[in-house]
Amino acid sequence: MSLSGLPDISAVDPSPLTQQPVQFTLFNAKCDNKKVLLTWKTAQEQNTSHFDIEKSEDGIHWTVISTSPVAGSSNSERSYSFTDNNTVQNSYYRIVEFDLDGRSQFTSIVQATCNPTNTFNLWPNPVHDKAFINITADNASQVMIKIFDSKGSLVKKQRAMVLQGSNQFNVDMKPLPGGIYSLSIDWNNGQMKKTIQVLKQ
Repeated sequence: MSLSGLPDISAVDPSPLTQQPVQFTLFNAKCDNKKVLLTWKTAQEQNTSHFDIEKSEDGIHWTVISTSPVAGSSNSERSYSFTDNNTVQNSYYRIVEFDLDGRSQFTSIVQATCNPTNTFNLWPNPVHDKAFINITADNASQVMIKIFDSKGSLVKKQRAMVLQGSNQFNVDMKPLPGGIYSLSIDWNNGQMKKTIQVLKQ
């Protein structure tokens, strides 16, 4: 369920600009026997029309497999789900949001291999505003993210939740001054730990 090797990953930026009508906070793909359960959440919705659930076998060519209604206008967290009963091994998924003006935006891409293992990816690096994190986990757990500056001082702490399968979320680094930071992340009750150097430009 890794994002590595996918083309044009920036084209599916999961964090929309503030003027866009919906803000995605979670997109997860979980294998359930021979089915794939997709779950996504939004923090806000303004003038939204609908969601298209798209599927691909290569991460390049996409097919709409279902359409889901939206809240329309909401400032609270909303949760959505869809079950794909016609799975293909190593399928890719993404959600497309359409607003009433015809504009659209995408979640990140997740790959459902149905063989979950703990993996971690962070991009872009160097980062200007937000660092995006993808974690593929074999069970649900809390995530703790800590960012330390070059002197070893803790400058930011953030909590998140991951579900079994592929998860994506972001860390806002825009307020931090330019420099080299150490991002430490742990999940699965502390059994999984990763530390990565991040250059903030």
